[in-house]
Amino acid sequence: MAEAFSYPFMYWVGMNTAPDTEAAALAEFSQFYSTIHLPEVLASNPGFVRGSRYELLHPDPRGDFGPRWLAVYEMDGEAAARTYAQRNDGPPEGRPTYTPGPAAWQQTQGMWRMIWRRIACENARRDHHHTDEEAAHRSIIRSAAPNATYDGDLQ
Repeated sequence: MAEAFSYPFMYWVGMNTAPDTEAAALAEFSQFYSTIHLPEVLASNPGFVRGSRYELLHPDPRGDFGPRWLAVYEMDGEAAARTYAQRNDGPPEGRPTYTPGPAAWQQTQGMWRMIWRRIACENARRDHHHTDEEAAHRSIIRSAAPNATYDGDLQ
């Protein structure tokens, strides 16, 4: 299997749970997200090849700049990113249906949803270096907000 962040496109989802969510409810939320929702997203979206979840360790002391929870879905190419963006911006009946989650899941606040395109990669051993000169000017290719429109071009 390829190393994490080795695929050319990623879909990032940032969200918060309510600050007063009890530990048991957070555990149920995490169990659901990791064992049910994440696999469903991978199975329901062609070209999605890996999903990972992260929890913010320390908020930025300068302000509230990031969500507590991050899900990263890696995609195998531009076709997967394009297909996902088109379906997500289309009518609800064209989108996948997922299992309803527990109460803490239902009450999350979505912060952002973004599709990213890799423009360069360097590993610590310095035995591979990948660049994409054509994409050197772009890092965020699309922000998929709930009411965003898709212009038909990811470049």
